[in-house]
Amino acid sequence: QETVTSLTPASGAIGAKAVIAGTNFEGVREVKFGNVVATFEKDSATQITAYVPRGVNAGAQNVIVTNNVAASDGKQFTVN
Repeated sequence: QETVTSLTPASGAIGAKAVIAGTNFEGVREVKFGNVVATFEKDSATQITAYVPRGVNAGAQNVIVTNNVAASDGKQFTVN
């Protein structure tokens, strides 16, 4: 199962870039900020670059990475 270990930065506005570090990102097919699907690029099996999506509410949101098997635990990101 994939694991999210860090988000850099840990906060940002709509459209901001967030680098997600973790493990087992090989089969990633979805990244969500809260319940909103984000645009992302898989950089490697341990890094994803995602962009804070339009429509996500301000405040603390869980970032969740989903691959073909399961979803990761959420990692908190603050939407400004």
